[in-house]
Amino acid sequence: MSFKTPSVLSGLLYQASTAPIEIDTPAWFAWLANDAHHSFHFTHADGDFTARKERKQRGQWYWVAYRQAHCKLHKAYLGKSETLNAARLHAVAQTLARACKKEIIPEAS
Repeated sequence: MSFKTPSVLSGLLYQASTAPIEIDTPAWFAWLANDAHHSFHFTHADGDFTARKERKQRGQWYWVAYRQAHCKLHKAYLGKSETLNAARLHAVAQTLARACKKEIIPEAS
């Protein structure tokens, strides 16, 4: 498999020219904390999103999930590298999927 943007599929992080990294392992958390890595795409039955590492005003790094649907960009906080585990990824995927679903289902009056 060849990926331009690193991708998380079935609990593994795939990136070009390296062996997959299992989520929730020390290698996963080291990859997230590495200054060279700033984004990955997450795909799961719960939903998918692109995660980006951003810097707060005070200089700390954290991860944010983005998903675009129906011409609207949805955003959700993922957390710091050391707290970004599989359970958190799945929870945010579900949150973003619900937010996108509300866009296509009109609310009852």
